[in-house]
Amino acid sequence: MPRSTAIISALVQTMPQPILLLDDYGRVVLANKAAKSLAGIGVGEQLSDKVRDTAQVDDYLSMCRSSTTPVPVRLKLLSGYESVAFGHRLSVPGTGIDGAVLVRFDENMNLSSKFAALNADISSLNNKILHFGQERTELENLALTDRLPVSPTAAGSTRNWTRNTIDLLAMTTTSASP
Repeated sequence: MPRSTAIISALVQTMPQPILLLDDYGRVVLANKAAKSLAGIGVGEQLSDKVRDTAQVDDYLSMCRSSTTPVPVRLKLLSGYESVAFGHRLSVPGTGIDGAVLVRFDENMNLSSKFAALNADISSLNNKILHFGQERTELENLALTDRLPVSPTAAGSTRNWTRNTIDLLAMTTTSASP
């Protein structure tokens, strides 16, 4: 281990907050004692194997790799540990560490951390609402353009069925809105 890498490792080990250094695959390459004892995560483990929402980890690490400022996220680990974490891309010249993600857990979850995590949650919910609205529009268009075959005995019922389907979609969307 080069001297500069040993210094970084020693600095991380002295930090009281849980800190992880992750490689490009989300595997822990450095974890301090606090990360091992409080969060139950150690070197060689995949962060995604330790959280409840594994899809969240890939998206989060992608955001962190493109940011040199801390990106907040709320992580709920399988061990029961829940915290706001801040991650960002780490590049230390001369150490071979370039593009790794440094994740620091905020075990105190102070007020600013909570707001940052809530902001991230609101953004995620807004994206889900937008996606739901797009699906609703597609279903409405399909209901208006792709009619069911009409039998001679039910000539007027197709129009009623289509109108009822659109009304049902509208009620579902209204009741699902925040």
